[in-house]
Order: sequence, then C-alpha cells, then structure tokens
Amino acid sequence: MIREILLASVLTIGGFGILLKSKIPEKSPTLWTILSLPVGVAFFTVFNAIAFALNINNVLAGLFLLYAVAIFCAASTYEGKQNLFKQFGALLVALGMVTILLIVVSALVSPILTNDSYAILLTGRSIGSPIFTMDSPLLNSYPMMVLNFQAIGEIFGLDYIVYLPVVTGLLAIAGSISIVSDTYFSPKRNARIAILSLYIILGIFWITTWMLRSQLGYLNSHMLMAGFYSLGLSICISRDSVSQTFGSLFSGLLIGVVAFIRLEGLLFMALLLFAIFSHGYFSKKQIIKLTAAALTAPIIWFGRLLIEGNRGDIISPKTIILMLTLSLMPSLLATFKFTKQLSVLMPQVVTIGLSVIWSFYLLTSDKAVESSLVILSNLFATGYWGSFWWTFGPIALVLVVFGPRIRDENVWLELTAGGTLTVLLLGAIRTNPYRIGWGDSGNRMIFHLAPIVLLYIFAKIGTSLIPEDDSENSKVNRTI
Repeated sequence: MIREILLASVLTIGGFGILLKSKIPEKSPTLWTILSLPVGVAFFTVFNAIAFALNINNVLAGLFLLYAVAIFCAASTYEGKQNLFKQFGALLVALGMVTILLIVVSALVSPILTNDSYAILLTGRSIGSPIFTMDSPLLNSYPMMVLNFQAIGEIFGLDYIVYLPVVTGLLAIAGSISIVSDTYFSPKRNARIAILSLYIILGIFWITTWMLRSQLGYLNSHMLMAGFYSLGLSICISRDSVSQTFGSLFSGLLIGVVAFIRLEGLLFMALLLFAIFSHGYFSKKQIIKLTAAALTAPIIWFGRLLIEGNRGDIISPKTIILMLTLSLMPSLLATFKFTKQLSVLMPQVVTIGLSVIWSFYLLTSDKAVESSLVILSNLFATGYWGSFWWTFGPIALVLVVFGPRIRDENVWLELTAGGTLTVLLLGAIRTNPYRIGWGDSGNRMIFHLAPIVLLYIFAKIGTSLIPEDDSENSKVNRTI
C-alpha cells in the first residue's frame, strides 16, 4: 500500500501543478485539491498514449511529460513566497485526502480479479518491455488507461494496481458533485448542506448495494469511467470552462481522456463533445483549441491501432473508423456557419437518433430484444443493484416530466438517455447478447451512468430550492 500511495502522490503533485494554470485555485481551492489526482492521471494517460503510439516504449515518458507541463504551469503562475506557502498547504491537503482514501478503501474492500483483470494485468505489465509491440491484438481488447496503470505499477514494484484507479474515479465524482452544487444551488449555504446530504445518501447506498461496493475493489476501468464521464458532464454544463485559452485546452483534454478509459470510450467522448458544442457561443478559435485537446491523442492512439489492422475481442479497424468519424462530427458541425444551428440542436438530435436506431434493432433483431430485457432484469433484479434503481430510476423519470426545468436540461438528457441507449445498442450489435448477472458487461457499463443520474436529481432539487426572486438574476458560480 505504501508504494501505491507513493505513485498516487506522484500523480497528484503533477495534476496539482497543472491546475495552477487554470482558474480553479482562485475560485474553489477545495475543488483544486479534489481534482489534482484525476487531472494528473488524465495527463499521464494522454502523454503515454501518444508516446506508445509513436514507438516510445517507455512507461516513464508520460510521467516526465506530466512533470514538464506541471513545472511550466507552476513557474508561469509564480507570485511570490507568500502565495507559495498557501499552495504548499493546499498540496498537503490533496496528498492527505488521496492517502486517506487509499487506506480506507483498501481496508474495507478486498481486490476482485476476474479473467479480464488478469488479462489486463499481464498486458499492462508487458508495456515497456522488449516483448511489447503496438500490433498486439490485446490492445484492441483492453482499455489504455487501466493498462497504463498496470505498466507504471511495475516501475514502483507493485504486483497490481486496484485501489488507485478506484480513488481516482471517486475523486472525479466528488469534483463533479462540487461543480454541480455550485452551478445549481444558491446560496452557498444550501450548496454545502446539499453536498453533505448527497454524500450521506451515496454512502448508505454504496455500503448496502453490492454492485456499487464491488467497484471499490474491482481491477477494471468502470470506476474510472463513471468518474470521468460525470466530470465531463460537469464541464459541459459549466459554460465558463471555455472562456479562457487554457480553459478550452483543459476542458478538451478531460473530455478526450474518456476515449482511453473504455474501448467504447470514443462513443461516450462523442456524446460529451455533442453536448459541449451545443452551446452556440464558441468562436472558431475556441473550437479548434478544444477539439485539438480532446481529439489529438485519441486520433494518434486509435489511428496507430487502425494502421496495425488487428481485430480484438471488442474493436476492429472498421469500428475504429466509425467511432473516430462520430467523434469528429461535433467539431465539424460547430465550425461551419450553415451547420452551427444544427450543432445547437444536437443533444436532442442525438437522443432521438439513438432511440430510432435502437427501435429499429428491436424490430429486426432477436439479440437486441434479449439484450434489452437482460439489462432490465439486471437493473431491477439479477444484477446485484439492490434497491438502487428501484429508488432513483422512478425519481429521475418523475423529475424529467414534472420537475423544474434546469439550465442545460437537453445536455443532461443526452448524456443520461444517450449513454443508456449506447449501452443498449452495443448489446444489439455484439456477437453474443448480454447475459444475466452482475458480471455482464452491459450491467457493468450501466454503472458508468449511475453518478450522473444522481447528479441530475441533485440539480433538479437545487433548482427547485432557489427563491423565485433570485432565479432570474442570480449568477451561478462556475468553477472550471
């Protein structure tokens, strides 16, 4: 555990330094400490993906680049010794938070290693060794971020890394909660009470729900995906995230890293890009910067896999071309004047389009029907979700119909309904349909959407609590 804490600290310090260049430290020091580890992990993953794709077979390459950027950000924002002491204090808080979470999670939950976990472990440990090549079919079967964790783990003398990805995902979810509360709750006292209440509810369900509890010790990428997808959503509803040059790059990279968390991550990244570009206020310069930050590394990584031409268990050259094309569409629609209005409507278009495609599969494919019925069975009976979806599913549906309209409601609906439809469509087109049980891939992918369903309910409640005389004139605190 000491070595895993050391690795987590190294990544946290890197992320902490990079965040100095953003507006987060001055707007929300708490969010700064929470997001330090997720940001460090995101940059480390992106840099290593580029390095490996360019035949730089050294796991430390991403770490060196992470610290090079962190040092540059720290040096360019240096404002004297007094400010340096404050920053050092915030860094100690961030490191302490990460250390405590690692110790608590490892003490409460034993590691869960499945066949996929062992394959991830062996493939990740091969990276950086002479036997590693980019033409390995296993790179088309397991996601880059979790492989990267196992690769760097060997450098730090770890047999495997389970809890660091879990804590990274938890902190990304915590950061999302902070952003959403600041966006939809007013005054701040209400936001603090709401955050505390949400953590209590989350804690109760996490303790009593096996499907949630198991993710705390599962060697896979589901906690990472749940965390970064919810963080991507919070960026999409925080409009000031692109008001500054570094804001555009920072936001784009945190959205783009979703592509490396799951092999179908490109599809979820595309949903996020459709959502963020639905805001019609982007200049061409901002679109170019955000697109470059989001898509450069995925294009390089998946482009290299495409060139190698291998077919894995999950993706093939054809699916890579399709997913990359879908990922480029949001930026292209937002760039040109004659398609810009369509870009504003894309959350609705995407949701309706996915619904139509799914309905077509239901009418023409028995596998689609079987997979959809299995998803329903797992959610409410056989997937070890307990009362989670029985509780929050109906609440979310009622609030969609009868709840107050919230800002960027179309974005919320696209990323929740669109994410769910994506999971259903993946079950419709796969060789074998989803299966009953907690270990089914569809059941595990639904976990990615659980945090944003809770955040949607959270945002609805916050909007309903804002006094009517404040709702028109209040300016929400947008932190990213």
